Amino acid sequence: ANTTNYTPANGTLTFADGETEKTFSIELRNNTNINGNKTFNLDLSNPVGTTTPDVSSVVTIIDDEVGTFGSGSIKFYRSTFTASERSGIATVEISRVGGTSGTVSTDYKTDGGTAVVNADYEAVSGTITFGP
Repeated sequence: ANTTNYTPANGTLTFADGETEKTFSIELRNNTNINGNKTFNLDLSNPVGTTTPDVSSVVTIIDDEVGTFGSGSIKFYRSTFTASERSGIATVEISRVGGTSGTVSTDYKTDGGTAVVNADYEAVSGTITFGP
């Protein structure tokens, strides 16, 4: 996405002792064009007082106009998912948004990260299909 799709933002997040979560907002710019989903990157950098490395994430702006994109888009319900080792399972939710025309599908698979396949988790792959 270029900056006509969102308002660029930057700043500093400071965690007080005992705090575990922070949020910030990015203003999206709605349009009436059918032009598909757009993405932009989020970066956390220059950590102070922690050993956390620089990290990135991707935000997908879902095109909510109807027309040739009436089949919608498939996306993760959340940008991150967490699971306790004790629970033995990580549940990942997928959503179809912006249209429900026709049948759509997407492949999925586990890939990389700091967890070790077969030691910390079992690799999975498959196809998710949404039907009318």
